[in-house]
Amino acid sequence: IGYGITTATVGIILMLARILDGFTDPLLAFVYDRVNTRFGKLRVLLISGYLIEAVGLLCMFNLCSSKGFGLPVFALTYIIYIIGYTVTNMTAQTLPAIMTNDPRQRPTIGVWTTALNYAVPMGMSMLIYTVILPKCGGTYNQAFLTAACNITLIVAAIGTLLVCLGVSSFDTVSYT
Repeated sequence: IGYGITTATVGIILMLARILDGFTDPLLAFVYDRVNTRFGKLRVLLISGYLIEAVGLLCMFNLCSSKGFGLPVFALTYIIYIIGYTVTNMTAQTLPAIMTNDPRQRPTIGVWTTALNYAVPMGMSMLIYTVILPKCGGTYNQAFLTAACNITLIVAAIGTLLVCLGVSSFDTVSYT
């Protein structure tokens, strides 16, 4: 909404973003290996990734949407989002291995991760489509996109902070 781009063009942009992943993933893995701060590695990368994602999403759905910007701005904001997403998820995928070496505990971490990866999006979908959409006139308009983006970013910020608290005892210089 608000960029004047056809659905087919958006599909092409999303496909090209997957190709971009072929370049950003190794580059960010290179960065991941070299991050080592007094605050640890995991928390710094999780928060950095979240902030980059948030900037991309806020620009894409709030600040730049319905302002007459077209394809270049949409593509740029999506690329920013993809970079943040890669940083966040690359870091999140390393958490079970860093949290425990016990082969009996890792599957338990995986089960909880999977459960949360299903439950949170389902709960968010129910909230967004049964509460927010009707309050925004029942249509996909700019008010709906802004509200959905803001709520999603708030929930993601809470989740990021909880993960940072949970891994703080593992996220030390000696482990990273």
